[in-house]
This record gives sequence, C-alpha cells and structure tokens, in this order.
Amino acid sequence: MSQSKNKPISLTQWFTPEELRSLKGLEWLARKVAHEAISGLHGGVRLGQGTDFSQYRTYMPGDDLRRIDWKIFGRTDRLYLKESELESRTRWYGLLDASSSMIYEENGMSKWQYAKILWAAIAFIARQQGDADGLALINDQQVLHLPPKAGMENARMQMLFQADSKGKWPEKIQLPLQQGGFQHKFILITDLYEHTDELGAFIRSLLPARNEVMVFHLMGKKELNLDFSGVTVFEDAETGQQVQTDPNRIRSQYEKQATEFIRSSRDQILKWGANYYLCTIEDSPVSALRAFLKGQSSEAYVAGS
Repeated sequence: MSQSKNKPISLTQWFTPEELRSLKGLEWLARKVAHEAISGLHGGVRLGQGTDFSQYRTYMPGDDLRRIDWKIFGRTDRLYLKESELESRTRWYGLLDASSSMIYEENGMSKWQYAKILWAAIAFIARQQGDADGLALINDQQVLHLPPKAGMENARMQMLFQADSKGKWPEKIQLPLQQGGFQHKFILITDLYEHTDELGAFIRSLLPARNEVMVFHLMGKKELNLDFSGVTVFEDAETGQQVQTDPNRIRSQYEKQATEFIRSSRDQILKWGANYYLCTIEDSPVSALRAFLKGQSSEAYVAGS
C-alpha cells in the first residue's frame, strides 16, 4: 500500500481498534508503518551514525578463532564468525507525553495511540540499523523509564502497550541519561499542551552538547478547524474546565488562533535548535516518519501538510 500525497491514508484502514488492543497488534502496526515509510524513500536510510549489522559466515580452517561467536555455537553447535561489529555510540530516546490531553481522539484514534505507534515504528527502524533505543512515558503522576539497553526490547514494548495517559506534564523533570560520550537523539511526541512553560523548558534542557531533539506535534483535524456542529460542550481533559459554545459562531477566530499557535510553536522550537513535525492523528504517521527519515526541513513539511 503506497501513501498518496493527495489523499493521506488513515491508520484505521490498516487495522481495527480491537487489533490495537493487543501487544502483537501494536508491534505489527509499528512494523507496517516503518516499512511503508522506508519503501517511499530512494536509497538507504540511516537515523544516525550507529553500528552496522553484524554479518556472519561459516568458520573456515585458518580463520581467526577470536572472531567466533561462541554464543551461537552454544545454541547451534556450529561455528560462525562475525564479519563486523562496531559499538553504536547513538542512543535514541522516545519521550512520550503521557498527560491527560493525549486522550483526545478522532474517528477512533487517540493522540496517545498515535504516539505509541509512531514511536514503536521509529524504535523498530533504529534497532534495525543497530542503534540502541530507550523510552520514557512522562506525566506529573509518574515517569516510566527504561534505558537504551540490549535485551530490554520486549520490556519496553510491554511498558509502552500497557501505559495510560493521565495527569499533566510535570513542571520539572530530569532524565537519568547515560554518559560516556554517547550521542542522544530525543524524539518528543506531544500535543504541546502546557499550562506555563513546562514543555518549552524541557525541550531546551535537552539541547546542550551533542544532543538532537525532534518534536512531533500531534493535532486532530477537528482541533485545527473546529469542525463540530451544533452547540457543543468542550472539556479540558487536564483541568476539567468546561465551555459550552456554538462552533459556528467562533470558528473563524478559532482557526486564526490555531494557525498562530502552530506557527509560533514551530518557530520557537526551530529557534531553540530542535526539529518540528506536525502530525494529524486521523492520518497515518507514514508521511511524518518519511519526512523525518529524509531529513526534510520542518518548515517544508509543515507547509506541505
């Protein structure tokens, strides 16, 4: 299935909500999104300067015995040599906004579900090229964190699958990052809903040294154009505050404010030195992931979305 530029593919064309309620369903969809994004690119894809895959071949008399993989020998009773193995110095971190505002959904897809799928697809690609990936699910009630460590892939997927979104984004947060010359690439997936400057302060805290930060901004299409009919009650998922209004009366002013919010958020994030990608949750994350893999400028992506 290819992604049409004129008619974006909806995730709900690929799965039923019931399928996403299983861990296997989430893993399957993440792989599908990753492969779909990669298939639309020309040439190879690398997210960073990580390790190449270890290549193996059968042992031949005269080969260096130090290159034998004894773990594989123990499992198969056959001798294989590693052709190449370089330690990756790149650490990928998925930083997912797990606050209550991410509960918002349109057509059966919530921001929280979308964030899970998008990060799982990025992590899948990172592991395919040999880079390590870590995960942090963040709100003011708890921070679930698993570092980028080999052998913890299943634990990270299980944590991602089981976690709920609740509370607010914390006023202050400090991640226990690995030191020792690692380059950190942070993927922040959020709706940028904040009460003061807590998300902005967090983004700025990630940028020093060799770190790179990519911000995926999730919005619903109805959020962008207030496409609701009749008198509607809108509720802030984090504060519980409710407002009753007729969308038709305020739509024009609302759209101007939404456009300004996106523009100012994008410009500020770019000014700080991070990258920005706008995603609408009704559409597949393939377009955003493909733009990210191509290294396309954030302004060009937003303008074309």
